[in-house]
Amino acid sequence: MIAPAIQIEEAPDFKQLGLKTSSLLVPNHLAVLKSRLRVAVVFRTIGYRILHRQCNKISKIHKDHRDNSNNLE
Repeated sequence: MIAPAIQIEEAPDFKQLGLKTSSLLVPNHLAVLKSRLRVAVVFRTIGYRILHRQCNKISKIHKDHRDNSNNLE
């Protein structure tokens, strides 16, 4: 049995919807993207600070351990 052809509907153009719809959707979409970008940058900055702090702690532990092992010899 042959499967029926699937019809794909194309998304309507902004010209078909009218300028009012496009002018409302586009800036709102940009605002959402900007706010998401801002949130991502804040989380990335916080993540870098936490990661940097952890790396400093680990390197200090390694340095102390090296110093202690050198003192034992």
